[in-house]
Amino acid sequence: MVLIIVTVSSLVGITYMTVSTLQASASSNLMQASRAKYLAESALEHGVYLLHSDPGELAGTSALAPLGPFYLDDSDDSYVLWAERTGEVGMWLVTGQGHVGEAASAVSARIFLGPGVDVTGGHTAVSGGVVNRISSAAKIFGHVAVTGGLENFGTIEGDITYAGSVFDAGNHRGAVIEATLEEIPSPQIDWSDYVAYRMDGVTYAAARVSGSLTSGSSLIKGHAATANNPAGVVVIEAGRGACTIGADTEFIGTIVVNGNLLIDGANITLKAQPGFPAIVCSGAIYVTNATDLAVTGMVVAVNGIRPYSGSAPTSKTIIHGPLITQDRIYDDQLLGTHELHSNASAGQLYDVKTGVNATGTIRVLDWYDR
Repeated sequence: MVLIIVTVSSLVGITYMTVSTLQASASSNLMQASRAKYLAESALEHGVYLLHSDPGELAGTSALAPLGPFYLDDSDDSYVLWAERTGEVGMWLVTGQGHVGEAASAVSARIFLGPGVDVTGGHTAVSGGVVNRISSAAKIFGHVAVTGGLENFGTIEGDITYAGSVFDAGNHRGAVIEATLEEIPSPQIDWSDYVAYRMDGVTYAAARVSGSLTSGSSLIKGHAATANNPAGVVVIEAGRGACTIGADTEFIGTIVVNGNLLIDGANITLKAQPGFPAIVCSGAIYVTNATDLAVTGMVVAVNGIRPYSGSAPTSKTIIHGPLITQDRIYDDQLLGTHELHSNASAGQLYDVKTGVNATGTIRVLDWYDR
């Protein structure tokens, strides 16, 4: 009987010691796992900060080539991080991974890094020319700002801000505000900035076509955007004739022309990627009688929009986004139907010169454990 009691007591003691050891081990593992998760979340916050302030630090990072390790104290506890593009402009997948002992934890977030400040100051048409004209065929739904004189024969549903003079003979509903040159936006958007543009610390190269972009091009309908050209920028280079966009062309990205651009044909639609202009033209945009153009995004045309021959009485353009010029805006000889609509988001651009977007907005879209 005594032997049985001793044996049972021994088994109970051994069981108690085993359970206690397992509980201590489980508690230690739980603490390590919790700490690893906190480190992973810290790593993710670190990655978001770098993406906003110094994206070049994250260039080329991946799960196989992370940034780090970073140590928070004198222990061996550490974290690493990496960030990869999703293929969409402004979209990133940022991952942080924490390591504590044998425990590891990873957290990822889908991040949108938006463009910087509004380069137009909220205006729909901005011109820095000495003489700026708006044709009777044009209707502008938004504010207009010019640094020189303005001759308006069209319709303006918004305020006119000027630093020169105003001859307002058109249909205008809004205030007329005299301002200093410093108070009027002066967007500095050069065509060459988009040939080799920088985003988030990486340089990308625009695609090139000679002479014209047509409905038969392999670059239409979003196909201009690639890993090496995520914004879908296309430079139209002058061939034997003018740089032309032809009928039935549906394009997503940015059209860049050093010189004049001819829009010749019906059913032409252009749409910019977020944070990029739809057209950057160092000359004028010319339209013909056959032109029927719809644009979503900012249009930069240094010498304004003009008729190609005669007055182009059946031409039609509609732009949802700011129009930036240095001369004429809508040429006073232009006929047809031409509308310019306010689009606040289209006035916000990435800084493609430096590739740093510290003034831009950053949003966490999804956050999840891996």
